[in-house]
Amino acid sequence: MMPFLIVFIIFGSFGMIALLTGVISECMFEKNKAKNDEERLEREARRVRFQNMSAQLFNSMDTEQTGSVACEELIKHQHEIVELLAGAGVCLKSSQLVQMCNALDTDYDGKIDHLEFENGVMQMCEDIRPMSIMELHNSIRKCSWKVEATSKQLNLKFVDVDASLAGLAETIGRIYAATVEP
Repeated sequence: MMPFLIVFIIFGSFGMIALLTGVISECMFEKNKAKNDEERLEREARRVRFQNMSAQLFNSMDTEQTGSVACEELIKHQHEIVELLAGAGVCLKSSQLVQMCNALDTDYDGKIDHLEFENGVMQMCEDIRPMSIMELHNSIRKCSWKVEATSKQLNLKFVDVDASLAGLAETIGRIYAATVEP
């Protein structure tokens, strides 16, 4: 009877430990999932709030109601922009605002429209270093624009070269005909 009792207590203890470990682990997983869901909802709410604040700021800068603002106008309102970004936890110096304006102008027309401003400001508030990504995007856009412009110029030059070669071939043909026939 004594060995049975010892074996029963040992295996019962292992069973109870396994059961408690499972319950505690499951509780931790549920708590972690609830915390992640809560943080996600909080981030989304903060994002919507910030998006509304950036839209209001842009509308206050767009005094002519054209839907776009020149970079100079953004620089005039640099304190409001820096304050808006600081509220979202982004440390942007006033000296970096010109660089940000260049990065925000995604269609390279010299003006920043509502969508460019809102998307750019929202990217600035993401967890990664968004200024680097915006700078990279801006550099790629400028390179693409320059490649397109160079391609157009090359096509025009090729047309000129083709015309010159055709004229040269015609001239050589006349010279050859004149030297062979006399």
